[in-house]
Amino acid sequence: MGIPIYKKKLSKVAGLCPNRKSCRVTRRAVVALLLALCVVLAASLRPFSLLFPVLHSKDRLQGRAAHLNSQRTNAAMDFFTWVPRKTLPELRALSAQAANSSLTFTMAIITVSRKKPGSGPGDVGYVLQSAASVLSLVRTDRAFRNSFVFVCNVDPYPHNHADATKLQDFLPYAERYGGSTIPDVSHLAIPGTEQLYRDRRHSNAYERELYDYLYCLQVAQRFSSQYYLILQDDAVLHADFSQVLQHSLSKLTKPHTCLHHHNHSSSSSSSSSSSSISLLSLLLTSDYASCVSNLPPYFSQLVPYPERKVSPSPNSSFAFIKFYFPERWQGFAFEPLRLADLASLGAVGGGLGLLFHACWTFRRKQLFQPGWRAFVLGVVVTLAVSYIVGRQNLNELRRLSKFSYRFQASPRCCIPAMLYPAPVMPFLVTWLAESPVKSLVDLRVSDCFEHLGLPGYYIEPNIVHHVGMVSTLPKTSKKPVEEFLLF
Repeated sequence: MGIPIYKKKLSKVAGLCPNRKSCRVTRRAVVALLLALCVVLAASLRPFSLLFPVLHSKDRLQGRAAHLNSQRTNAAMDFFTWVPRKTLPELRALSAQAANSSLTFTMAIITVSRKKPGSGPGDVGYVLQSAASVLSLVRTDRAFRNSFVFVCNVDPYPHNHADATKLQDFLPYAERYGGSTIPDVSHLAIPGTEQLYRDRRHSNAYERELYDYLYCLQVAQRFSSQYYLILQDDAVLHADFSQVLQHSLSKLTKPHTCLHHHNHSSSSSSSSSSSSISLLSLLLTSDYASCVSNLPPYFSQLVPYPERKVSPSPNSSFAFIKFYFPERWQGFAFEPLRLADLASLGAVGGGLGLLFHACWTFRRKQLFQPGWRAFVLGVVVTLAVSYIVGRQNLNELRRLSKFSYRFQASPRCCIPAMLYPAPVMPFLVTWLAESPVKSLVDLRVSDCFEHLGLPGYYIEPNIVHHVGMVSTLPKTSKKPVEEFLLF
C-alpha cells in the first residue's frame, strides 16, 4: 500500500514542525501573527491610533481634511438647493410667531467669518454645514418640530460674511452689528448697562468672544423654550444626536420632576410623614413609576413665562449638557475614569483568555483547570491592542446603541455645542455680564454653575463633530489634524 496522503503532507512540512508539539506551536504563532497584522492594519487606518501619525504624513492628512471639508460644504449647499427660500417679511413673521409661542428648543448658531491663509473670508463653509445639519434635524425629526432656529452673526462686518449672508434666505437671523429679523434685538444693551452691544469695543479677541456669546444668549432668551441649544458655527450634529439627546433628557428630567411632585404632595398632606420617607422607598412606589412612564421626555420644572427672575437656586436638576470635548484629550491617561476603562478592558481580555483555554482543553478532552497564564496573556494582549488602537476609536463602539453612550460629569473646557435648560439662562447671562474679563468663556460658564452647585454633564463619544480647522481666536493651541478626519 502507498503512503497515506496526510502522512505525505506532514512529511513536506517536517522542516517546520518535525513533531506534533512543534506543529501546534507553529500554528499558534501563525495565528498570532495574522491577528497582529489585522490590528496593525486597522490601527493604521484610524485617526488617533498609535500608528496613524507614523504611517501618514502631516501634509497628506491636511490635504485630506481640506478635501473632506469641501465635500461637506458642497453637500450642505446641495441641501439648501431644495429647501424653500423665505422672503424677509416671512422671516420676520416666523420670528414674531416663535417669540409668542412656547417652544421645546431654541437653537442658536453663533457665526463669524473666518479667513483661511491665502484665501478670502467666508469661504470655509463651516456655518453652512452646521445650519444644514440643524435644519435637517428640525425638518425630519418629530421631537424637534416645536423648535426655532436662527443664525446669530457676530461679525463686525456682517455683510462680508458670505456664508452667513447665504443663509438669510432660509433662516431667521440676528446681527450684532447689523439688522435682524428677530424683534427688539438690533439695539440690545449689555445687562447692567445702557451700552449697546454694537457700540462696545474690545481690547482682545477673548473679550470679544465673551460678548459675542453673551449677545447670542440674550437673543435666544427672547423665545420661551424649555431648552436652549447654543452651537458655534463649526459644530455639526452627528446622526445619533436626536435619539441620544432624548434618552439623556429623559434620564435627567423625569426622576427630578416626579420626586418634586411627590414631595410636594406629601408635604401638603403631612409634613411629619413626608420627612420619614426614604429615597429608596419613594423610588419603589407605584406612583413614582407611573409618573416616570407617563411624562413626556422633555418635561421639566420651568420658570413661569414671561417672568424672568435671576434666582440663586434655579429650579433645574442640571446646568447643561455638553456634546463635544476634543478627541485629542479623550485618550488613555492616568485619570480615575481612564484607568477604570483600562481595568475593564483587561478584565474582558483575561476572561476571553480563560474562555479560549477552556475551549482548548475541552477539544483535547482534558479536565479544565483555570490557567493563570491564559488570563494574564489575555490581559496583556487586550491592553496592548487597546493602546495601539486608541481609546477614541474604542469609544466609537458605543455608537452601536443609545444606551451605550457614557453620561458623565462635564470637563471645564470647550463649549462648541451646549444645551441649557430654561431656568439657568437668566443667571448665566447675568454671571457672564458681571464677571471680570480674566478667563475664557468656557471656564466662566463652568465657574457659574459651580457657584450655583448645579451639575453639568457630558456625553461620550461626541454627538457633535467639530469641523473648524480655522480658529477665530489667535494663538490657540495647535489642533491635531486627526480631529477633522473622524467625520
